[in-house]
Amino acid sequence: MDQQEDSILVHLGNQREYVENRLRSGAYTSSDELFQAALEALQREEATTSEWIHDLVSNPPVSPKLRTSTGEEIHEVRAFRFRSQDRDF
Repeated sequence: MDQQEDSILVHLGNQREYVENRLRSGAYTSSDELFQAALEALQREEATTSEWIHDLVSNPPVSPKLRTSTGEEIHEVRAFRFRSQDRDF
């Protein structure tokens, strides 16, 4: 593949100043280098996010059992309140 086939046109909008500042600072020698680094960072971020989501789905966190000051578990109190709403006292 020649370089022309790999070329794309990018409209930077308000990001143009950022790119120009990074080039002037010497952090990157060319806009090609900057965009390649940005895409690699995006790929790492997406891979990390996908891995995190997969781990979360595979091993969901266990909800702690919350207790009231009297020691009753919160879900038991809520269940009682829910059941009592159906009754006429």
